[in-house]
Amino acid sequence: MPSTTLIDPLEYAGNQRAKFPPPTFGEQWESGAISQGKWTGIPLKDILTLAKIHRKAEVIFIGADAGTRDDMNSLFYYARSLPLHKAMHPDTIIAYEYNGSPLPLKRGFPFRLIVPQWYAMASVKWLKYIIVTDQPFTGPFQSIDYVYYPHPNNDEGKMPITTMNVNSLIQFPLPYSLHRVGTISVTGIAWTGEGVIQKVEVSVDNG
Repeated sequence: MPSTTLIDPLEYAGNQRAKFPPPTFGEQWESGAISQGKWTGIPLKDILTLAKIHRKAEVIFIGADAGTRDDMNSLFYYARSLPLHKAMHPDTIIAYEYNGSPLPLKRGFPFRLIVPQWYAMASVKWLKYIIVTDQPFTGPFQSIDYVYYPHPNNDEGKMPITTMNVNSLIQFPLPYSLHRVGTISVTGIAWTGEGVIQKVEVSVDNG
């Protein structure tokens, strides 16, 4: 089966969580919970095409990592799902190499789902099972955690987090660093899940 290679950024959904208004439960990340690498793997659509799945299917991915939760009585494996149109995206792959070498353990060895344009929680590590279903997936990492709640006081209108929002990171100068008076070059990166970054503006007074 033919493979493909793509360069894809992965941003943790909790990146800059420490700045979220109102405060949000979880690891209080500042900036920088993002990486980019070269992934090589098999397009998921090729596998699903061979399986001849139904058009209204949803695809569930289960990793080998498991743990306990306060809201569950038994061990639970990390699992997420994709709608069929995203699973069939040409850049959604089952990766087995990272930066030209076999996938490291911490990156998801032996196989990792890579979902382009979406936050990294969708790119399931240590992939163990792929399940096709015709029912909506309601696992806790899809319906409780990694969920956008538009109303802080109730669950009305909640939806799973998917596409990365526009974001940026100043890499130089570092926060609170001291510099001589004069011209300072500001450098960094900007990214988005969909669309193209056309311009970056820098403010020194929160304007």
